[in-house]
Amino acid sequence: MADPFSVASGAIGIISLGIEVSGRIVSYCQAWQDYGDDIQRFGAKADSVRTLLKRVRELLEEIRITDPEIAGDMERTVADLQMKVEQLHETLQRYRPALDSGPKRLRTQLKKAAHPFRKDTLNKMWHDLDDMEQSLQIALNLLRA
Repeated sequence: MADPFSVASGAIGIISLGIEVSGRIVSYCQAWQDYGDDIQRFGAKADSVRTLLKRVRELLEEIRITDPEIAGDMERTVADLQMKVEQLHETLQRYRPALDSGPKRLRTQLKKAAHPFRKDTLNKMWHDLDDMEQSLQIALNLLRA
C-alpha cells in the first residue's frame, strides 16, 4: 500500500505540472490567436483545465486534514490524469523551439494555417484536455454532493 503522504504529494505534483502545461498552452494560443478558431478554442479549453486544476489543488489542500477519505478519492482521480498530463508535457517539449520563437519571428515564414502543431497533434491534445476537464468536473461535482 502506498504511503498516503507520497500519494498526496504525487497528486499535488501532477496538478502543478498540469497547471504549468495548460498555462503554456494558453500562452501559445494567445500568441497565435489570429491564426484560426481552432487555436482560440484550444486555448479556451486549456484555460478551463488550468482553472479546474487550481480549484482541485485548493480543495485538496483544504480537505486533506478534515476529510482524508475524500482527499484520497480526489488524489486517485488526479493520479488517473497523470498519463495525459505527461503526454501533453512531452508534446509541448517536442514543439518547444517553434513555440518559443512566437508568431512575430515566424509570421513571414508561415501561412495562416501553418502553426507549429499539426492538425492531428492539435486534435490529440484537444481530446486529452477534454478528458481531463471531464474527469476534474466529475471529481469537483462529487465533492460538492
